[in-house]
Amino acid sequence: MVDGIPFDNSSNGNFPGDTQNGYASNSVVSNRAYDIDPNNIEAMTILKGAAASALYGSRAANGVIVITTKSGSKTARKGLEVTYNGSYSTEKISTIPDYQDTYTQGSNQQYNGGFIGNWGTVFPAEVDRVNAKLGFNRYTKTIVEGYPEGTVPHPLVGVPYTAARYLSIFPQFLDAAGKPIADPLVPYDIIGGFFKQGSVIENGVNISSTGDKTSLNAGISRTTNQGIIPNSNTKRTSINFGG
Repeated sequence: MVDGIPFDNSSNGNFPGDTQNGYASNSVVSNRAYDIDPNNIEAMTILKGAAASALYGSRAANGVIVITTKSGSKTARKGLEVTYNGSYSTEKISTIPDYQDTYTQGSNQQYNGGFIGNWGTVFPAEVDRVNAKLGFNRYTKTIVEGYPEGTVPHPLVGVPYTAARYLSIFPQFLDAAGKPIADPLVPYDIIGGFFKQGSVIENGVNISSTGDKTSLNAGISRTTNQGIIPNSNTKRTSINFGG
């Protein structure tokens, strides 16, 4: 609730003419409270239980956050006052899970680069270590017959699930006989290099003017947020006026 006006976060179920796919099924919408400039908040109150329901009805069954924005005040100090607020902060991911780099894609301890299952064979670089731990030579560095040790058919053109789809797109990964070229089978860090350091820059100016009979308040702010995920960002410009 902002200055007596409820904020509604509901979204349309479907686009016009779309009778099969709902708008909300594959979309993420922000909370409309994001539209509020923090620099323009005068007071915030949280109502819970029966008090909230009594004032705001069934929609307030889980409680209400009541926000009052800045406006002119008869009790404000007379004169003109200009306030500037600026801040800069950085964001980074706190932690990521530990991922194993001993076993390859595949199933039943057999390599298959196009299969998402339990686990395949052991990466060539780990074969000696795993065999020594087992006490016998369970694994070999020859992953696919006909290919050198430590290599597999290039996964873009040599995996049964995708070969037929990508052969014509990536001819550079085929040899003169049309056979997929050898590619080293090694684990890659696809998580650690994905997340970036984010940043938040905020700048705001607020002007208040109070006289004998009038009191005015106005402000403008700009927020720029670069997220920790590549190509995720948001920008917000807020203008407010009260009297």
